[in-house]
Amino acid sequence: KNPQTDKIQTKTFESKDYEEVKAETLKILEDLNKNKSVQILEKMSEKKNDLILPQMAKYLTHKSGDISVPAQHRKARSENYILEIEAIFKNFLKCSNNIMGLNTSLLKVQDVDRKHVGIYYEFLNKEMGYSGRSINKSIGCFRGFYNHLIQYEKLNVSNEFLGIVKKPVVYTPQVITSEEFKQLLEVINYDNGNAKCNGEKQNRNYYYPN
Repeated sequence: KNPQTDKIQTKTFESKDYEEVKAETLKILEDLNKNKSVQILEKMSEKKNDLILPQMAKYLTHKSGDISVPAQHRKARSENYILEIEAIFKNFLKCSNNIMGLNTSLLKVQDVDRKHVGIYYEFLNKEMGYSGRSINKSIGCFRGFYNHLIQYEKLNVSNEFLGIVKKPVVYTPQVITSEEFKQLLEVINYDNGNAKCNGEKQNRNYYYPN
C-alpha cells in the first residue's frame, strides 16, 4: 500500500526460481523500509523545526552573517548587536522557565501565544525593571524574529508581537554650551577624528571639514 496515494500496489514476479523471487522480495522490502525511514526522518525534522531553541540558534547565525547564510541575505553586524539579541533571548527563556514553568527545550514557536507574550511583557516591566526603551527593544527583537520565521523559514506561525504599542521613552540628552561646542570644533581634526561607534569593529574617521 502506497502511503502517499493510499492505493494498493501489486507485483508480479517473472522468474519462477524460488531463490530469485526471494531475493527480489527482500529487495522490495528493503526499499519499503528505506522509504519509511525517510518519512520518519522528515517528520522528525519537521518537529525539530518547530522547537524555539534551534530556531533561535539559527536566527543568531543568520544575523551574524555566517558563510552558511545565502549571499543575498548575508549582512555583517557587530558583535555587540548579536550579544544583545542573545541576551534578549535568554531573558525570554528565563521568563518561560521560571515564571511560566515551561520546559524550554520542548517549547515550540507556535506555543508563544498572546497570553505568553503578555506574561513576558510584564516580566520585563516588573521583574526586570526595564525602561521603556529596553522593553521596546526586546519586543522589537521578537517581532523581527517571528517575521524571520514566517518570511525566511516559511513556518506556519502567527506573530503575536505585532501591534504592541511602544512604551513612552524619556530621553535625557546631554547639553553643552555654545562656547564648549566651539572649543570642541577647534580641537577636532582629521588626525584625531577616528572613533568606533555603536559596536563597530573598525575605526571610522568622522571628521568632515567645511
